[in-house]
Amino acid sequence: MQISLKNRLMAFFLAALAVVLTAFSFAIYFFARLHLNQQLEDRAGATLETLVAASEVHPNGLEWQPDIHKITFWHEDQPTIWAVFDQSGTMIDCPPNQSFPVGNFSKSSEPVNLISQSNFKYGGQDWRVFQIKLDSGHSIRIEMDPLKVLYKELVFMTAWPLKSQSSSLSLKYLSWTLILVAGSAWGMAAVLGRWFCQKALLPLSEMTRDVDRITADQLSYRLKPPSTRDELQSLSEAFNELMDRLELSFAKQSRFTSEASHQMRTPLTALMGQLDVALRRDRDTLEYKRVLTSSRNQVVRLQKIVELLLFLARADAESKASSLEWIELTQWLKHQLKASWGEHLRYTDIKLEFEDHQLVHLQSHSAMLTQAIDNFIDNAMKYSEPGTAIMIRLINQPDTTIIEVEDHGKGIKESDLSQVFDPFFRSSDNRNRGVDGFGLGLAIVARIASALDADYSVRSKLGEGSIFQLAFHHNTSQKPIFSNQSHLS
Repeated sequence: MQISLKNRLMAFFLAALAVVLTAFSFAIYFFARLHLNQQLEDRAGATLETLVAASEVHPNGLEWQPDIHKITFWHEDQPTIWAVFDQSGTMIDCPPNQSFPVGNFSKSSEPVNLISQSNFKYGGQDWRVFQIKLDSGHSIRIEMDPLKVLYKELVFMTAWPLKSQSSSLSLKYLSWTLILVAGSAWGMAAVLGRWFCQKALLPLSEMTRDVDRITADQLSYRLKPPSTRDELQSLSEAFNELMDRLELSFAKQSRFTSEASHQMRTPLTALMGQLDVALRRDRDTLEYKRVLTSSRNQVVRLQKIVELLLFLARADAESKASSLEWIELTQWLKHQLKASWGEHLRYTDIKLEFEDHQLVHLQSHSAMLTQAIDNFIDNAMKYSEPGTAIMIRLINQPDTTIIEVEDHGKGIKESDLSQVFDPFFRSSDNRNRGVDGFGLGLAIVARIASALDADYSVRSKLGEGSIFQLAFHHNTSQKPIFSNQSHLS
């Protein structure tokens, strides 16, 4: 069973509120009982103080005259239970018609002038008995007045029911009041909380409805950010930014598909046309050979396009370089340039520039790095005149290694610089001049740089040429173990 976010929030809120109200009610009830017990102790203490005050202290002992001290205490609808005992445990005084077994408490084991408490069960009810003992500190001496009797010790006691009628009614009334108030508060909170949750989650519901409207044909649709200035507004803005990136990605993908179809259609159309012409009538061997040679060239061109497209179509995770190796770039570049461009007519135009006796180590992927540099050089040769130098520079910095390819060609317009690494991009000037190419070489470099965690960039000025760079950032704490000999990959 699926529970909505609103119901989950309400369940959590109401459960937490129920715990708080329950704890609060129990706390009030506990402190109310504590207060009633304190009142009981205060009344008992006041009763004992009254009894103690009624006794007379003489230099030779303590005096209590029952006939003189007529003391009556009333608590609710019944007289207070109390009694006075001498040092032998004999009861001296108590209220008339008192049935409580006060004789069980004729002596106190507590120190003098300290009130002691004990619980006692009588008549099916719990009682609390309070006692205090007074000591004159003198031996008894017979006085001249035979009516005056002195005692060495006097013990005063009083007994109180723990659950009197008023306290029981008060606690019962308090209990029902707490239950009623807590239940009402919980119910009101449930109603208001549900309304508040609906109000608070309304922007989220609207966002959900808006998201349902977004399809592959309506990627330009955006959410209307709620003016709540909270996480929902931030979520809406983040989603719109995501949709901007997705729309741009889909646009690039659509353009990529369109350009790829066009690039593949051109050699296929030429190939089919040549084959159709060749099949219209019988031809001699040389003519068939010419047609087959031209067809093979178109197939090779198509094969190159397919290979480049397959590389660009890989997912980022698949294009990541898996096997990295340490390369000593100075000797490696010499070897790779000779191997890749040694037979090219413009090989003498390629100049390698780096500091003498410099050893530059880089952890990279040899084949992918070769492809990226070859694409830079191929691009430089296309857009510069034969005889002009193509400089390959190796720049080693404490935390960065830069491979730079500079040509002295016609340069790139400033408006085109941001697009030169896009697939199939070719400036209108280059197309008009008939420069051969697919517009995929620099796009391949961008993908290789991403796979090697490198940065790529271009600087250019019309009429002066262009400089393309690959920058590799490395941790200076990582040092490869090499001898002084060159390492070739």
